[in-house]
Amino acid sequence: MIRRDVSSRSDIQKIVNGFYQKVQFDELLGPIFEHFNLDWSLHLTRIYDFWDSIIFTSGLYKGNPLAVHIMITDQTKLSEIHFEKWLEIFHETVDELYSGEKADLIKKRSQLMADFMLSKIKNYNEGNINYAK
Repeated sequence: MIRRDVSSRSDIQKIVNGFYQKVQFDELLGPIFEHFNLDWSLHLTRIYDFWDSIIFTSGLYKGNPLAVHIMITDQTKLSEIHFEKWLEIFHETVDELYSGEKADLIKKRSQLMADFMLSKIKNYNEGNINYAK
C-alpha cells in the first residue's frame, strides 16, 4: 500500500491519536500518563498544536515542553529508556500511516527533541541545571 505524506492538521491528529492509543497500553509509558490523570481532550489539543507548529510552522503551540518534562521527571524519574520507547512507538505510528518529506521531518524532529530533552533532564538530575518551576 502506498502511503501519502503528512499534509494537514488532520494528519497530525491521526498520528497523535494513534500514538497515544498505543502509549496508554504500553507497560513502560502507560503508567506515567496514568499517574498524572490527564484531561485527554486538553492534552491532545495541546499536542496537536505542538506538532502543527513544528511541522507546518503554524505558531499555535504556546508552552514550555522542557518545563513539563522536568516536572514529570521529578515525579516519575524519566530516563533514556522512556525516551527510546516513546520514539519507537512514535516513529512506528508515523510509518504505519504516512511516507514522505513531512513524515520524515516529524520523525527527525522527534528524535532531535528527545535528544535535547534527555540531555537537559540528565543535567537536571545531576544537579548541573536548576530549572525554575
